[in-house]
Amino acid sequence: MACVPLTSLMNTIHFEFLQPCRAPVILDEDTAHMVSSLHHNLGFLLTFLNDLVKKPGIDEAVIKDLEAKIRDFAFLAEDEVESNLAKIYMEAADKKMILFQNLQQVLGEDSKMILFQNLQQVSEKTQNFVQNLPKVHALPLDIGSDHKSGSSQRFSKIEDRMVGRTSELNTIMNQLIGRPWKVISILGMGGIGKTTLAKRVYEDPQVISHFDLRAWATVSQEVNLRQILCNLLWSIERGTNTDRSTDDLAHKLRQHLMGRQRYLIVVDDVWETGVWDYLTRCFPKCHGSAVLVTSRLKEIADYSKSGASNLIHNLHYLDSNESWDLFCSHIVLKQPLHSKFNTIGRNIVGKCGGLPLAIVVAAGLVSQLSKVEELENIVEEMSYRFSTDIGEQCSRILIVSYNHLPQHLKACFLYLGVFSAGSEIPVKKLVRLWIAEGFVKKSVRNKELEEVGVGYLHDLISRSLVRIDKLKCDGQIKTCRMHDLLRGLCVRQATNEKLFLLIVIDLTSPLYNKAVNLSNLDHLSTIVLLRYLAFEMDRSLGSEGLKNILSKNKKLQTLIVSHSAPHHWQVHSSHLPSTIWGSPQLRHLEFRRNIFKVEPPGIVKEDLQVWYWLSIFHCTREVISRIPNVKTLGIFCEDRVIHDDGVSFNGAISLKNLCYLNEFEVLTIEAEFPIPKRMSLPSIDALPDNLRKLNLRKIYLPWKDNIATIALLPRLEVLKLKMDAFYGPEWKPTEGGFRRLKFLQLENAQLEIWNAFDDEFPMLERLVLKYCDRLKQIPSSFSTISSLQSIDFERCKPALLTCAKNIQEERLTYGYDGFAIVDRTPQYTFEQSMSNNYYAPVVEAQKPSACCIC
Repeated sequence: MACVPLTSLMNTIHFEFLQPCRAPVILDEDTAHMVSSLHHNLGFLLTFLNDLVKKPGIDEAVIKDLEAKIRDFAFLAEDEVESNLAKIYMEAADKKMILFQNLQQVLGEDSKMILFQNLQQVSEKTQNFVQNLPKVHALPLDIGSDHKSGSSQRFSKIEDRMVGRTSELNTIMNQLIGRPWKVISILGMGGIGKTTLAKRVYEDPQVISHFDLRAWATVSQEVNLRQILCNLLWSIERGTNTDRSTDDLAHKLRQHLMGRQRYLIVVDDVWETGVWDYLTRCFPKCHGSAVLVTSRLKEIADYSKSGASNLIHNLHYLDSNESWDLFCSHIVLKQPLHSKFNTIGRNIVGKCGGLPLAIVVAAGLVSQLSKVEELENIVEEMSYRFSTDIGEQCSRILIVSYNHLPQHLKACFLYLGVFSAGSEIPVKKLVRLWIAEGFVKKSVRNKELEEVGVGYLHDLISRSLVRIDKLKCDGQIKTCRMHDLLRGLCVRQATNEKLFLLIVIDLTSPLYNKAVNLSNLDHLSTIVLLRYLAFEMDRSLGSEGLKNILSKNKKLQTLIVSHSAPHHWQVHSSHLPSTIWGSPQLRHLEFRRNIFKVEPPGIVKEDLQVWYWLSIFHCTREVISRIPNVKTLGIFCEDRVIHDDGVSFNGAISLKNLCYLNEFEVLTIEAEFPIPKRMSLPSIDALPDNLRKLNLRKIYLPWKDNIATIALLPRLEVLKLKMDAFYGPEWKPTEGGFRRLKFLQLENAQLEIWNAFDDEFPMLERLVLKYCDRLKQIPSSFSTISSLQSIDFERCKPALLTCAKNIQEERLTYGYDGFAIVDRTPQYTFEQSMSNNYYAPVVEAQKPSACCIC
């Protein structure tokens, strides 16, 4: 299809020429009118093509010919425009022009003429296409620039609905709870529900309580042994240092699993016996442990089996009733069903051949439709070239669903193919990449691009094209995943549409498939259209290299500077170049706080949304006024807490300036080392009213007064107090405190006594206690909090677990169910393998709670 290259061309035209007072090149009035008309005509072509492919019966040859011509035109036009712009930017960089507004001053007459002629040719060609389109019917101009969903939507649970697998689930559960070491295989074609069944087993409360360690890794056809081992190690112990060779990682994994522990390992989507041979050497045959393998190939199941043939489970297609139940469970009604829905719906389900993936994708598509005619068109499209081969018919259904995506979602969907098969996709990163590529449009409701982008993801999830993987503490989506059949569709369509990604460079992630060959970093100095850059300073670019890139890339929106050293290492800090602030569109700036520093901007950065880290010594009113729209801010308390003049520093003096940030929502304050009795929070009037999340670490605040200030923040939903965030033995209650708090985490607290009024924490959903080895009890008032869903423990006193059980019993007398107690303390860790002082993990729940990762 031509929609993606057309969208890309529109984005380039808008970004470079049509942003009021922000465009890199200032056009005269006539040229500006021509470019505006060009942008409008491109939008008309998009709408026309999007509507055309949804209409069955139109000559397919005519559609393909028209699309091919428009696609080739769009690719060539964008290449020429960007080529001319690149020359202009290089010319400006050579003359050391810093701001975009100065570009006009350095453009020679030849450059102006070439650019003008280029735009004129593109405009004329576009107009010609519009005038000669086939006469189908009048079309409204709606290029999908607005979005009705908001990023504030919360998800209460992560659950792939499973139908027709109860027998297999019960059998596998019984097989797992046994003494001999075993390998259990789940076998079946792509999309039949192997991963869904394995995940249901993996997350079952009975399984969590039985096994001391659990770990999950996805293999896929694109094998990356090192990443597989890293994922397994990170599942066992988050934050494990994996900066070592593949063989060393394998040895470390085996050491973690050896001994008296019962472990469960899930190895998902295995394709090669050689991969299994390598991994199985890491899995010691401990009594009571198990490995659960999923694969499409019977060869793998036979090869990996450890005993009886009944340990291989070959999944069947769903029957008609099971298929209908699964379909209906995924239908989200926007209005009452039409009387014909049952007949048409069963017809659609019948074409899915009992394959769960095809059924849920079809349900996601049907959920977007409201008219009988639209449903009948879907049936006709699915019937076109109907195949009795289930795999081919599934592919047809996936293509139909893709064709019915709104224009603004097609490029976003295809972009998911740049992530490795089976990988966990961070939502924050995905949305930033979408923004960098120009796929996300400003909403007419004046939402920020990040919020609109999350709304796009919600749309793809509602269509069952993407699934939620993990949630944040506040119910927002943290990571997502895509089925490999859907990813295959992304890759094929992106290849057909020549979707090349050359304005994003990420040198930090093994999961992200870079579009540029970066084996030779020297050519980075020739890139001038970069919008997203992530790298490790010590491995890829030095300070001078970064300065060179920043001087030539004034379109940068996201800059992430990391370092390969583990976070607990002490590395000599260095200053990042101040040219970072020379990019007018910079939205996200992140770097390692204990390694890199940067001076604050000397000009106002209106677009800046995220900044990690700002020194507390720079939290002056002058600096804060230059980042007026920042939403997320990390403040770092350096070790120099005493000024040169010997006067002690009080953080409240600087933090009070945060009240001038009207869009502020997320605040993190950390210190490299605990700084006893030298910090305090300002009064409640000096903190932003919009603050939703607060993370504190190592700042050693006294409980008195400071916790009361936090308690009265009117919109606070998430509070994390980590590693000496507060000092002192007692947390006293605050009347009417924490009115909207949903998530509370206490970690490494010196706390011994914790009291709370009955009216505190009325909306709390989850309490997490880690390493609170002095705390004696949980406030008894927690038994009356109707919203409370779970209490999680890790390395706390057994008395706290007893206290939680008492709360659970008392809650039942109030009629509150759906409450879980989870003790994540491992039976023993590798480092403690010689000690007998360990606890067993416990999970007690009336219902499984949501999977939240914080």
